[in-house]
Amino acid sequence: MPHFQATKDQIDRLNFQTHQPLLITDADEVLLHFVAGLEQFLHTKGLWLDLTSYHLAGNIKKRGNNEVFPHAEVGDLVADFFDQGINDLQPVIGAADSLRHLSSHLQIVILTNLPTEHQMSRQRQLTRHGMPYPVIVNAGEKGRAVKYLADKVKAPTFFLDDAPQHLVSAKELLSDCVCIHFAADERLAQFTDVPEIIDHKARSWPDIIQMITDHLDNKAS
Repeated sequence: MPHFQATKDQIDRLNFQTHQPLLITDADEVLLHFVAGLEQFLHTKGLWLDLTSYHLAGNIKKRGNNEVFPHAEVGDLVADFFDQGINDLQPVIGAADSLRHLSSHLQIVILTNLPTEHQMSRQRQLTRHGMPYPVIVNAGEKGRAVKYLADKVKAPTFFLDDAPQHLVSAKELLSDCVCIHFAADERLAQFTDVPEIIDHKARSWPDIIQMITDHLDNKAS
């Protein structure tokens, strides 16, 4: 597919240390508070987010009468958010310090589903928040991108995301990739079912550090 070729082209421009472990991490709800930022944006539009499932369609409602925002218009609304509010997202507490700590042992790549035109602004945004790691933008399930990244190294690979479908798609293509689910927004974390195929479900960045450290220690022993 053309969009995956664009992802591969971005990855091919990176330099990797062949024998150093690799951490691939999502951005939204892992490094940045996407939901909180979206809620602030919706407020300016007379809308609110009734977060009862993982999907936006059906959960965005009009303030006052709670009428569901038309499903067909959600895509345009999210596109407006990318244009107007995406750069205002706040960092997840502990993310920058944790990545800084992990970067002494692992190489780090940020893999985020985002329109290509926002790649550089996302890179600048994360750098501003103390996370100056390469950003790869993707579309659709992330499994193939994770495998393509993992094939660049001959060392353990870790993949961190808030969306179970991305973790599953990676695990199905790369069984030895250590897949960790983490959603910074507690509402998302509570109602997200994580399939058994996923290796870990983390509650915080200290959890993530411990899981990665334990795995690397076990590999070394």
